Amino acid sequence: MNDRCTRIAVLQGGFPSLSATFILDQLLGLLRRGYNIDNWSTGHTGEQLVHARLLASHLDVTTRYLALPPQALLSHDVPWLNEFYNRNPEFALETCSLIHVHYGSMFNTVLPLFRAESNPVLVSFHGHDASRYVRNFGPRCYDYLFSRANLITTPTEAMRQRLIDLGATPSSIVVHRYGVELGAFHPPDENPSQEFVTVLSVARLVEKKGIEYALRAIALLPSEVRCNLRYRIAGDGPLLEPLRQLANALKLDSVVSFLGPLTTESVRDEMQHADVLLQPSVTASDGDEEGLPVVLIEAHASGLPVVSTYHAGIPELVIDGKTGFLAPERNEEQLARHLEHLLQSPELRVEFRRNARARVADEFNIERLNDSLADYYAQLAKRPKPTVRGRGEQVVTEDVLRERLANVGWTNKYDRYRGLITYAVVGEDRDKPDVSVIVIANRFQADVVRVLRLLERERDVSHEVVFVANGTEELEFASVRQHIDTFIQLNRDTGAYLARNLGACFAYSEVLVFLDDDGIPEPPYLRPFRDAFARYSLISARGAIVPKSDNPLNETVSHYYLGDIPFPQFANIEGNTAYAAEAFFRAGGWDDEIRFGGGGIDLAIRLAAIEPDLRKQIYLPAAVIKHDYATDSRHLAKKRELQAASHQRLRERHDQIDLFENVWPKFFRRSDLIPLRNPV
Repeated sequence: MNDRCTRIAVLQGGFPSLSATFILDQLLGLLRRGYNIDNWSTGHTGEQLVHARLLASHLDVTTRYLALPPQALLSHDVPWLNEFYNRNPEFALETCSLIHVHYGSMFNTVLPLFRAESNPVLVSFHGHDASRYVRNFGPRCYDYLFSRANLITTPTEAMRQRLIDLGATPSSIVVHRYGVELGAFHPPDENPSQEFVTVLSVARLVEKKGIEYALRAIALLPSEVRCNLRYRIAGDGPLLEPLRQLANALKLDSVVSFLGPLTTESVRDEMQHADVLLQPSVTASDGDEEGLPVVLIEAHASGLPVVSTYHAGIPELVIDGKTGFLAPERNEEQLARHLEHLLQSPELRVEFRRNARARVADEFNIERLNDSLADYYAQLAKRPKPTVRGRGEQVVTEDVLRERLANVGWTNKYDRYRGLITYAVVGEDRDKPDVSVIVIANRFQADVVRVLRLLERERDVSHEVVFVANGTEELEFASVRQHIDTFIQLNRDTGAYLARNLGACFAYSEVLVFLDDDGIPEPPYLRPFRDAFARYSLISARGAIVPKSDNPLNETVSHYYLGDIPFPQFANIEGNTAYAAEAFFRAGGWDDEIRFGGGGIDLAIRLAAIEPDLRKQIYLPAAVIKHDYATDSRHLAKKRELQAASHQRLRERHDQIDLFENVWPKFFRRSDLIPLRNPV
C-alpha cells in the first residue's frame, strides 16, 4: 500500500464527546487537509447525541477503541506492553509519522507505550490535566512527558506558564488556540423586536462551570429586569438536579429553562436568538479548572457579549469592557451588576457584538489554526504536508482525462465522461503494482472500512487501491483516505459500471480486480488473483462468493459458489472479478449504460469476440468474498425485477446469448483445460 500522505495516530480518552468540539474540529480540519488519521480512543462514551459533522466524516465508525491493561501493570513496562498488544492486536504505529495525544493525563495512562515507541509525540493539554490531575498526582507527575514530548500545546498562555512552572522547557510549549469557523455563526439582529431578553449558558453541568453562581446572579437582578428575562441553560451533567432545585429555591422557575444536551447546530441556533452568554467558570473544590471554554469562542463568533470570570485563560479571549464583562470567581453580586448593565443597554450589546466577532476573526479562526497545526505536524514528522484539494491536489482537468482515456484506447468515451469527476487524488508515479483493486461506493457504510483495512493488510502482494466515490458528499470518505492510493470523487451517481470504468482508467497494473464495497474479502484475497494471472494465460477470473450471514435468502442463488476447484467459466458476477487490463480495455470495459445486473456476461461475450479461446476465462474459488445476496424478501423481489429488465436488454443486444451460455457446461470442474502461460 502506498503511504502517500502523512499518517497521524491520534490518542484520546472517551469518544465521541459532545462537549469536546475542539478535538473534533481539529480532526475534521486535518482530514480535509489530506492527513491520514488513525483515531484511537480508550472507550466509547455511550453518548447517543452526536454532532452532524462527526457523522458526515464517519469518525464514529472508523475510530478504534483500546482495551487497556490493568492499572497495576503501569509501572512494569514489559508486562504492560505484552498485555496491551495482546488486547489490541490491530494497534500499530510503524506507519505513523507521529502521535498526537490529547490531554497530558492520557499520555500518562499509556506511558509504557511511549518508552517503547520512537515516534515523535505532540501532547495537547486542555484543562483538568494541568490543574486537578496535578493536584491529585503531584508536581512531578509529568517529568517523563516533558522529556519525551517533542512539542506541547496549550490553549492559553496561563496554562503554558503553569506547565513551565512544573518543569517543562519553555521552547517546547506553544500556545495553540481553540478556534471556530466564523462563517458558520450568524450574529443576531442588531435591532431585535422580541418581548424578552435572553441570557444563555452552554456547559456541562459540573462545578467548574459555575452555573450555581449564574443562577444566584440572575436572582439578584432587580425585579423589573428579571420579569423581562429568559435564562436558558443547555447541557447535562451530575449537577442537573441540584441546579434545578436551586432554581426552584430562588423562585426562578418562570425564568429558567433547562434544555438538556444540544448538538452544535442547536447551540448555534440558541446563540443566534440570545442576547448575552453567561459563563461564570470557577476553580472546582477538587482543583479542576478550565483551559479556555470553546463555547465562549463560539459565543463571540455569534456576536454574543459574554459575562464570565477572571478564570484560567478566559481573559485571553474576553476583553473586559470591550467584548464582555469579567468578574472575580464566585462573585454573584458583580455578575449581577454586569448582567444588568448589558441587559438594559441594547446599544452597548451592539458595540460588544461587533468587537467580539472581530476578536474571533483575529486570533481564533479555525482554518488558520488548523493550518498552524499542520505545520507543526510537518515539522515533527520531517516530511512535507500532504496535498489536498485546494492545496495542490491534482485536479483532473479535461486534458488529464483525455490523456488517460487515450492511454487505454477509449477516446470515444471522452464526451461521456467529461464533467463527471469533481476532483481526484491520483497515486504518485511508482513501480507498477501486481494488482490494481477498483472499489466503488455511492454511500458510506461500515463494510467499506472493513474492506479497505483487509486489503491494506495484504502487504505481501504489491497492489494499489483505486476508490471511486460515486456521487457522495465530499467529506463522506475522508476518514478512510489513508487506505486509498487513488481517490476519485464523482459529482453524481453514474451507476456502478461507468464508475468502475472510470476507476480502471486511473489504474496502473496489468491485472484489474473489481471488488464490491460491501463484499468482505477473505485473506489471502489478492494473492490468488496475482498467482493465477502469473501461472495461466487468462483474460478474466471470477472469484467465489459465500454468505456473510445466515440469511436464508442466500440459498436462493446458485451462481455465487461453484465448487472448490478452478475451471473455465465466464464471469456472471461483477463484484469479485479480475481482468487482464489489455483485454478489458480492448473489449470496451463494462457497459456504461447498464444500471443494474448483467454486466458480467455482457463483458464476457465481448471478451470472447476478441479472444475466442474461452478457456482463458475462469472460475477461481481461492479468491473469496463474503456477501449476502439479499437482505429481505422485498429487496430480493426488487433485485430480481431489475435483473430481469437488464437481462431483456442483454438479449436485445446479444442475440446469441443463449448459445454463449450453453457452451460452458463442458468445462465444468475441468481445471486441466486452463491454459498455462508457459507450458512445458
